[in-house]
Amino acid sequence: MNVYNPLRNILNILDLGFLSRFRRIILLRGFNSHHTMWGSRSINPSGRSLVSLIKTNDYVVLNTSVSTHFALVGPYVWNILDLTVVSSSIASHCSVSITDEFLGSDHAIIHVTVHGVVPANTEPLPKWNFSRANCTKFHHLCSSSLNCIGLNLEHSYQLFETSILDAARAAIPQTKYTDKISVP
Repeated sequence: MNVYNPLRNILNILDLGFLSRFRRIILLRGFNSHHTMWGSRSINPSGRSLVSLIKTNDYVVLNTSVSTHFALVGPYVWNILDLTVVSSSIASHCSVSITDEFLGSDHAIIHVTVHGVVPANTEPLPKWNFSRANCTKFHHLCSSSLNCIGLNLEHSYQLFETSILDAARAAIPQTKYTDKISVP
């Protein structure tokens, strides 16, 4: 999906709420959102909204800190305005490259590649309901299970991963995925 958020317009994530019904999606182009998450030097309200959308829908920003836009007026600086945001389920199959070509625009050409066949999910993935999370319980469970991490890196990593997931399952409710499409 190609997205354009006009300059000086605050990105409204409620307008993009329908995206949650798609399990695999690629969002491209001009978000006009600044946030340090993708390498901007500042944060604007649209950037905060986009980060909220990314966290809520479990998306991944594929951009590196390579600039995608050169301001032809004002301070004449490079910015990262054009983003590629994808569902986490396909992120490992996608890559982004920014070219040095502009073809008469002040935006660089961005190549998005989907590598190979993206496997279909056989089992619906639950979503974490962070708004109903019991943070105190999560903290307590993590603290009690992570105090025995030792020097064996492989064992410690597996213990860490298992402890975090077990604590999350116990303290953060999950919702089941549904194929039902809600009316916008």
